[in-house]
Amino acid sequence: MITYEKEEKILFLDDCIYPKMYAEKVHYTVKEILRLLEELEAFDADTYIPSHQRPWTKEEFRQETDKLRKFTDRCGGDKQKITKEYQNYVNRELKDVELETIVYFVNGY
Repeated sequence: MITYEKEEKILFLDDCIYPKMYAEKVHYTVKEILRLLEELEAFDADTYIPSHQRPWTKEEFRQETDKLRKFTDRCGGDKQKITKEYQNYVNRELKDVELETIVYFVNGY
């Protein structure tokens, strides 16, 4: 459940940005994540607090959402293509959590 503290401009994200954990395969779907990102970006927040990470500034949140958008349909659920494009995007070797996120999008394609 998302909680917004308007006066402090803080958005508590709870677990909303994490994949579906209790499905047959843990996954994200492009349609669901894009809908969610639009909903979250509608809030006038300066601080974003995900459940299992440190708080993010508005800029850090934007960077995270930009990264999630890189997993859209243009790669057609192709794990190798997504991995290559994302690695080129960040210009470094991918971290384990990023590789795991790619698998979640492939599972949900």
